Amino acid sequence: MHTEASSGELVFAGGDEPRHTLKFSDQSALYRQLRQLLASRLPVAAGGMMPGPVDEVAALIAVGCLEGPYVELAWSGPGQWILREHIEGAEVWRKVADSADWVNVKLPLN
Repeated sequence: MHTEASSGELVFAGGDEPRHTLKFSDQSALYRQLRQLLASRLPVAAGGMMPGPVDEVAALIAVGCLEGPYVELAWSGPGQWILREHIEGAEVWRKVADSADWVNVKLPLN
């Protein structure tokens, strides 16, 4: 997420997908876009930068600008990734055989 004052852009890149940029003109537009992404169950990346995207989403949920749950994508070893759904009050992770059954792997661009 890149912001200047109250406007900016969300940038998505990785894998075989081309780079996508979603611009926002103010904070309410940013929150609308983030709500849509979380509702679509698009995983949010952990790590890399501090704070990273998952840290920013968690902070916005903590102050009431967004609501969970949200899905975190984290590196777990060479060539390995793990998906975790953050649900308020949950204390354990549920293992799922096929992540395609519960997450969105395509960026919703509408």
